[in-house]
Amino acid sequence: MRIPLLARIGMAFIFVGGALLFYAVYWLPAHPLVAFNKPVSLSPGRIATGAFEVAPGYSYYVEIETDWTAKTFPPGCDWHSVLKTQWTLSYDSEVYQPERGYSPWDTSSLTITTFLSETSRYSFDATILPGADCLNAGHPRLLIQTHPQQNDSYIYMIWFSVWCLAIGLASLAIVGFHARWRADRPPRMLPEMVLRNILPWQRHSPMPLMKGLPDFGLVFGFLFFIFMVIFMIVHRVTPTGLFVHVRQQNAAPGRGARGRKLSASMSTRTISFS
Repeated sequence: MRIPLLARIGMAFIFVGGALLFYAVYWLPAHPLVAFNKPVSLSPGRIATGAFEVAPGYSYYVEIETDWTAKTFPPGCDWHSVLKTQWTLSYDSEVYQPERGYSPWDTSSLTITTFLSETSRYSFDATILPGADCLNAGHPRLLIQTHPQQNDSYIYMIWFSVWCLAIGLASLAIVGFHARWRADRPPRMLPEMVLRNILPWQRHSPMPLMKGLPDFGLVFGFLFFIFMVIFMIVHRVTPTGLFVHVRQQNAAPGRGARGRKLSASMSTRTISFS
């Protein structure tokens, strides 16, 4: 069975859209920059990371990650209140400027603090206060990483692949509806006979181009028609006929001497109506 051209075009669009979507999802997204990732214990005590390398100019998040989610924490281990820390963030530069803070577990994530990297070496020390022992069953890890935003190429590639998939699916749908419509048509007496025109198509010679000035008759007729219209509008037609007043006995009132003479000659005649 021969595949229609529109169906082949639709399958090509689907193949290209799927390949671009796979490429965009697995190779184009911006990956987080991880500066520190080690298991820790949330028993009362001190956590020290030592010096770790970061990329300058990025926002880094100091987080505690566990194997649990916000809905799977054990009862009585409220992660909003059990984890409390006192931490110190410092970096090596010409002037030693530590940042100290007291932070409970953040309400939106497991973030302890965030910082914008100004140099390449930082260190983080934290003191875990009592009450967070129940979180050790979730295998906590101290993670320092970035949360990058996706670049424009990733977004454009995703949208382009989605449009290719949509065009391909629409083409296949049109082919399917067309095949269904052809299947529903009434049967023909001679289905193997190809319908075509009985009379052959004859090509006529092209119309010759107009060259030179038109003949005298065409120009004179056009000018005569213009003057005729002008004279019909400007000059009024002289009225002819006899004015008759049906309600009077004298049916033909005259004007001037000729009118009086005509009235006198016609006064002997009377128009009567029954």
